[in-house]
Amino acid sequence: VVGAIRMAGDLERIGDLAKNIAKRVGSVGVSAAPRDLSHSIDSMAQLVLIQVHGVIEEYTAGDATALAKLRNDDERIDVKYTSVFRELLTYMMEDPRNITACTHLLFCAK
Repeated sequence: VVGAIRMAGDLERIGDLAKNIAKRVGSVGVSAAPRDLSHSIDSMAQLVLIQVHGVIEEYTAGDATALAKLRNDDERIDVKYTSVFRELLTYMMEDPRNITACTHLLFCAK
């Protein structure tokens, strides 16, 4: 029961973050973002989606071993985030006009 309550809170937070990301992307616009970055952010988003879906499926199935493996897979997402973070910093240093868009993307990636 406690796990279900915690999971419900986490899912609500995911929804809130998704809404915030949609607002940021809408305010920045797709054209303002560095084009090379879309692949990196997309691949990180795919890793996160796979993990969220996996957690829901394994929790429903009651498979604690698979849940532990999913928790360990979180490191792949952290590595990808660090890569995206560095790319965004590089874009901001190369051209100060990228700072606003890249700052929004940093918040989205986090």
